[in-house]
Amino acid sequence: MKHRILLVVLILAVSFNAPAQTKNTYKFKGTHELSLGLGMYPIDATDITYIMILPITGIYLSERTTSPTINLNYYYHTSNSISVGAEMTFGAIQEKFKAIYSENYSSTSYDTYFNFTPSVRLKWFRRKNLWMYSSLGIGVKIAHSVLNNSEKTTDSYAALNCTIAGIQVGRKNWFGFAEIGTSSSGCIRIGAGYRFNHIK
Repeated sequence: MKHRILLVVLILAVSFNAPAQTKNTYKFKGTHELSLGLGMYPIDATDITYIMILPITGIYLSERTTSPTINLNYYYHTSNSISVGAEMTFGAIQEKFKAIYSENYSSTSYDTYFNFTPSVRLKWFRRKNLWMYSSLGIGVKIAHSVLNNSEKTTDSYAALNCTIAGIQVGRKNWFGFAEIGTSSSGCIRIGAGYRFNHIK
């Protein structure tokens, strides 16, 4: 008798718990997402290649100072797990160079830059108030450089934005986020965002 009562209790528990598990994850398909954040230690694949190749010319990077980047991101959820959009970044970098074979040579470059990178994001872990994801974007970087406080140039480069792992914590609309990756928007990024349009 006790076993039958226990079995009934278990069946009822599973029956009442099943709808709760279904509602445990918000349905994001068809929603829009805007976020604003700050980044630290900006460096992307182009920067890494540049720093590695530079010594071939007899010059090396002796000092690199970066300011926090400002990042504005937009994504549209094509499904509950995949979203497409673009990330925009504004930042500034000061670099000092020296010659390998001469102590008399030194040069300073101050760059301000803007990135625009169309991106794809995959949410690979989803819970009601916590989501984890990775993203990849390829776009353009426009940099305005001032060399030794006199010579000014404006150039454009390919930009790669790779988020190795990101986490969002919040409600169905408002959320905070933190990311690590390799990007001109920062290797470490934090911020807040808002989702809208038909979240269930």
